[in-house]
Amino acid sequence: MTAVLFAVDPVRRPLLVRSRPVNREYVPLPEGTSEASAVLLAARDVRAGDLVVASFCGWMTEGTMTRSTWWMNTPYRADPAPWDPKCGCAECWTVRQVFGKPSTPAGRIVMTRDEWDGVCDVWDADEPLLVIPTALSPAAA
Repeated sequence: MTAVLFAVDPVRRPLLVRSRPVNREYVPLPEGTSEASAVLLAARDVRAGDLVVASFCGWMTEGTMTRSTWWMNTPYRADPAPWDPKCGCAECWTVRQVFGKPSTPAGRIVMTRDEWDGVCDVWDADEPLLVIPTALSPAAA
């Protein structure tokens, strides 16, 4: 996959999608799954079972914010649920303390809750994610 520039509404910030690194820090994608099947979705549109493979980090370029692919070291299957601001896990505490109220009327989403330590993976509902939909992943659970 070569770098592709997306213009995403409503924020109109360019997103640069780069190829997934191939090294031992990154767990291979499930067998039969390809990064070429990845699609750009807002967190609120990710469905249970979709494989979350990347988010986007940003930097300023010529008066605008450009955001580039931030590949997950270990992709995971989404199990989205509404964010509970009363959740006591470390991630939810940090989100409350650092970010306060959601920056979007759509609120926040918990994409998954780690089974081992109970920590949530919290996203603004409007945040773009790169996912491989369950329908395009023969390795879906």
